[in-house]
Amino acid sequence: MVLRLPRQGALIAENLSGRNVLVVGADGFIGSHLVPQLVTASADVSAVVEKFPQTENLAKRLVGSRIIECDIRSATQVKNVIGSAAPDWIIHLAAAGVSDLFLSERATLRVNLDGAINVLKAGLSAQRIVMARTPLERSVSNVYSASKAAAWSFAQMYARRIDLPVVGAMIFHCYGPGQSPRNVLPAALMAARADQDFPMTLGDQVFDWIYVDDVCAGLIGIAAADLDPGSTVELGTGIGTPLGEVVQKLFGILDPPTGQPRLGVLPHRPGEENELIAATQLSFELTGWRANIDLDAGLRRFAQLHKTAQENQN
Repeated sequence: MVLRLPRQGALIAENLSGRNVLVVGADGFIGSHLVPQLVTASADVSAVVEKFPQTENLAKRLVGSRIIECDIRSATQVKNVIGSAAPDWIIHLAAAGVSDLFLSERATLRVNLDGAINVLKAGLSAQRIVMARTPLERSVSNVYSASKAAAWSFAQMYARRIDLPVVGAMIFHCYGPGQSPRNVLPAALMAARADQDFPMTLGDQVFDWIYVDDVCAGLIGIAAADLDPGSTVELGTGIGTPLGEVVQKLFGILDPPTGQPRLGVLPHRPGEENELIAATQLSFELTGWRANIDLDAGLRRFAQLHKTAQENQN
């Protein structure tokens, strides 16, 4: 059963009161949005972070949870944290190299592979482990996607060998407030607000854009669903929109910017996928979850909340 929250359109699993949930990577983009949804649903939340929040905004977002510092590269630290928290659910979101393609192979592997293995091995007693995945694993083209694919291979191995209750959440092009400015939409929005041109590729890549609140609701839906260990649910809208069109929509929301997107100025990244769209009907059949925030509404919300955050910083 699911509960539809007013306005946000998010889906939150019912009966989360007292549910013990541990979020690994709670200080990341998606994690910092997920924790408030879980707290609002009366879950008992442990927020695992790399370092205790250094910003007031992040500290506010994690209010209501137990904030725990942990270096997931350390098997001992992870074992102690998970053993002490004794969670019903573990939602593993921590990753390195998502927006830093120049991070070294070893640094990326230590977080994305070693860290994931540490979480999986320490989470044997959990009822459910949800492991964030990327559709870039389908055609590995960089260290980040290769390390995520390797981590999922280990997850599937543990699911087969010891029936570890791990399931994958393949997250498509997630966007929203708080995302790193290295990502294309925050970078484009910052350029638009500064009345600057935004140089980019042709923008003909067709991606499935999903607002962060919908992703968080999907993660909770996956954790609550009766799924086979080692299976994956895709989190997206099922609708593909070219990157260039999305950037133009974002510029068009402002009143009106002097700068403009400059399509075709930059080359495509080598090996970059031209089309990535989620299989949403299967996701709905498996979990009862469906994205509820369409692209236009999500972009408007993103632009407004980004503006509010910028004003609060000044």
